[in-house]
Amino acid sequence: MDAALMARLARSANWFYWIAGLSLVNVFAMRENFEFMLGSGAVEVAPQFGQTAAIVVDVVVIGGFALLGLLASKRHSWAFVLGMLAYAADGALYVLAGDYLPAVFHAFVLYVLFLGLQASIALNRLPAETRAIVMPHASDARAADPPRP
Repeated sequence: MDAALMARLARSANWFYWIAGLSLVNVFAMRENFEFMLGSGAVEVAPQFGQTAAIVVDVVVIGGFALLGLLASKRHSWAFVLGMLAYAADGALYVLAGDYLPAVFHAFVLYVLFLGLQASIALNRLPAETRAIVMPHASDARAADPPRP
């Protein structure tokens, strides 16, 4: 098992938790009419569509990124891809609004997530015998059980 790849995967997957946490800070900052540039652009835009939309978007964004963090840490490469697409779309909101400093922060986080995706792919290509968690295959389980009369 490559310890460097595992460390890179963990560091990158943790950024999904940072995105969720910073978005939560952004929700409370918006209620106090304070602009917090490191959170999600979606939670800033959502209140324009009403209170219900704001609550739904807040829950989906914060919960979604936290869930993606959990799944990415378990080497689900698709979680990195989905999270990167969602965060890139979120960053596009800042670009469209002409707010470039948060867009640069989004680009940095996307780079870190990309490094995690690369680590996840590399770790998933390792032979099954060298992985930290080895799940038995159905064929192995059948071979271990004696036939029943």
